[in-house]
Amino acid sequence: MINTIFYYPQTLTFEEYLNQLGSEIAARTIVFAKDQKSIYMGGKKFGATSASDIADLKQYIQSLFDNTDISDKIENIVK
Repeated sequence: MINTIFYYPQTLTFEEYLNQLGSEIAARTIVFAKDQKSIYMGGKKFGATSASDIADLKQYIQSLFDNTDISDKIENIVK
């Protein structure tokens, strides 16, 4: 088991990390996956925001403003 504070694999996808978490990688270990440009710890992924992640977030935010109830409430606050 990898039971260190830091672990630096060349390549380790998030799915592979989740499969190894608890059995091969300790939950407290901070994993720096170089090829994925990601950091994993405690079953969570940090870093590496892709263009598609930003596009999805933009679309989600736009959907909030397309909701007339929310848009009306925002406009009432701004007034």
